[in-house]
Amino acid sequence: MAGWINPGLLNATAGYPCYNHNTIADVLDNAVPKVTWKYYTNNPSGLWTAPNTIQKICNATDEKAPGCAASVTGGNTDWNNVIQAPSATNNPAQIISDITNTNCSALAQVSFVTPDGAWSDHAGCTFSSDCTGPALGPAWVAAIVDAVGASNGPGTCGYWDNTVILITWDDWGGWYDHVLPPFTNGYSGSGGNGQQYVYGFRVPLLVVSAYTPSGYVSGSASSNAVTGCPTSPTKYCHDFGSILNFIEYAFGSNGKALPEIDSSGYHYADYWALDGPNVCGVTTCPYSLSDFFNFNLKKPNGFQKITTPITNEGVTLDANFFLTYTGPVQPPDLD
Repeated sequence: MAGWINPGLLNATAGYPCYNHNTIADVLDNAVPKVTWKYYTNNPSGLWTAPNTIQKICNATDEKAPGCAASVTGGNTDWNNVIQAPSATNNPAQIISDITNTNCSALAQVSFVTPDGAWSDHAGCTFSSDCTGPALGPAWVAAIVDAVGASNGPGTCGYWDNTVILITWDDWGGWYDHVLPPFTNGYSGSGGNGQQYVYGFRVPLLVVSAYTPSGYVSGSASSNAVTGCPTSPTKYCHDFGSILNFIEYAFGSNGKALPEIDSSGYHYADYWALDGPNVCGVTTCPYSLSDFFNFNLKKPNGFQKITTPITNEGVTLDANFFLTYTGPVQPPDLD
């Protein structure tokens, strides 16, 4: 989250770009060769637009109205990678047009996509600010996945055979979870800071790729399967840091965080990922999320299109719907 919640837990406040630690953007920028990335958002100054709080990405001069620009004087133009909503038009859906663009450089090697609030799967949040109308979350995800899957033949960029789509949510939604979160005594910086950062209830993760077994559920299809996420490391324990670790592995750093620790002594999330080589062990876990993939297939699995168009209340919820969306711009989290 690009901000913080006050002590009363009543209000979320957007953060001024006063943080200057390294992020996954630095890892991608400094890779040899450089790895391209984009961050798609509907609001460049919104609470959920993480790049707008990092000094080296967001060059802002006014704390009360911190509009971002590329830091040309510092030689960093990463803010140009933040694909934002022009004027009042919603724009995270540009990810779809970048996928379908026959200019294959339109789609970055790594894309971070945050939805509009109406597309975020929060209960009841749909077309309008009062959360009425058809739910858009499933159709939004389907539109992106189908665009990648369709790019796999003559005249396309062939994305399906070399793209992984990781779909996750920021919280557990307030619904029931029968698995007790494990205790962890990690995340300890200087003076013990960080020890209060522990695992909470589980959130879903969907892995879509040509190398992922159909119907596979992590932790349920092996004699090593575990219930929930145990305190002892196993390759079936995934967290948000696992996604960063996988990105680093996929683009050549062998799953090792670069750097593993910043100047203040705090480890990054990928360093602590229980399914990563730093915790689980290189032999057991060569990289995070490794149980989801079989890269030794004779040929990639074919794509099975998600049934579309999805229709609700007379509205066809296909890719064109999102590309031409004119509903109110809403933050992804309204609660």
